[in-house]
Amino acid sequence: MKLSNLLAAKKISISGYGVEGKAAEKFCKKNCPTVPRKIIESVTSSMKDDGSVWIVSPGIPRKYFSNIPVEMVTSGTEIFFDSLSESQRSHVIGISGTKGKSTTTKFCTEALNIAEKKAVAAGNFGVPLLEIFDSFTTGDIDYVVAELSSYQLENLQTSPGIAIFLNIFSDHLDRHGSFSEYEKAKSNLWVHQKSSDKLFLPDVLKKSFNTVAEMFHTKSLNPDIFPEDSSFRADHWCQNFGTIQALFQELHISNEFIEQTAKQFSGLPHRLQKFSTVKNRTWWDDSICTNPEAAIATVKFFETKLGALILGGQDRGMDYSSLSKAIPANTFIVILESELTARLKKDFPKAIVVPTFDEAVSQILENTVEETNIVLCPAAPSYDTFKNFKEKGKLFQHAVAHA
Repeated sequence: MKLSNLLAAKKISISGYGVEGKAAEKFCKKNCPTVPRKIIESVTSSMKDDGSVWIVSPGIPRKYFSNIPVEMVTSGTEIFFDSLSESQRSHVIGISGTKGKSTTTKFCTEALNIAEKKAVAAGNFGVPLLEIFDSFTTGDIDYVVAELSSYQLENLQTSPGIAIFLNIFSDHLDRHGSFSEYEKAKSNLWVHQKSSDKLFLPDVLKKSFNTVAEMFHTKSLNPDIFPEDSSFRADHWCQNFGTIQALFQELHISNEFIEQTAKQFSGLPHRLQKFSTVKNRTWWDDSICTNPEAAIATVKFFETKLGALILGGQDRGMDYSSLSKAIPANTFIVILESELTARLKKDFPKAIVVPTFDEAVSQILENTVEETNIVLCPAAPSYDTFKNFKEKGKLFQHAVAHA
């Protein structure tokens, strides 16, 4: 929906009053101040058509708006993209994928800033897109680096001028209903692109793409440009960051800025985060790892140096047999009691089951040798027991600190 449609609305209903909802309210106050507004903090049942334009936060499923004409329902993401000129849209770098998109967005933004381009991370990571709309459209920002989740993409009708798609695994099926619907939502990153647009893909991503945009199949970044002890030397990170290197080549920005970024880059919490050395073991928090494919990538990074792995979380019906084959035989497996316990015990019969992180840490110290890596890598979402992956990771780090 374009800003001009909001200006013509009889009234605006902002559904969801988290970060996105508050940004939408601020945007409407500034850009369409005479249009009446109402705030609906949470939505748990079908909404009635009252003639409003509905701005819906991405966490709220559109099924609750099935009684509303589809042209009257939008989101902050849709308003942002639909209201851009072609020149402005060409300076939006949209990044998506099942895993790694936040960190890749951060890497891209920092590299652009080091290259003295005014870049801002926005969308699912950084600030809401509507929060920076005015600064971007008035020329105060050179590039918007937009991380876009499947929730933000599922109804998008305008793709970014530059798209980076990292990977796709089965995820969020509780929201989308099937993998094909999840994949369809993700595809809005590129299906509405034009022939002058660009789509960057790691060359390991084997998938067909329905787009008229120019496609670039990118090589992995050289891991040696990262510090010797950096987790960003892992194959999956180098594949993801290779898309940024290829982008910089197309933008005619020197590769030296990629190298400078790599030397000083620090990741985000709970994303293969090395947070402590306790009892001569290195402890890692990868609590954002929510599926077996992402866990396999983590396991490959450590190989035989993997001392212990902590698994467990919400059961979304995923297959863990491939993960069990990927883990070195001498790795000590701990299952944190969860919805997945019975399923994981079938694939990891030698694993021990513990009720708490304190017990997990105690068992790991008894059953692993020094100078190995201990990793919380749930391979499942955290919502069965915890508020989110952040809470889970913090509790794990607290248990290690008090070991």
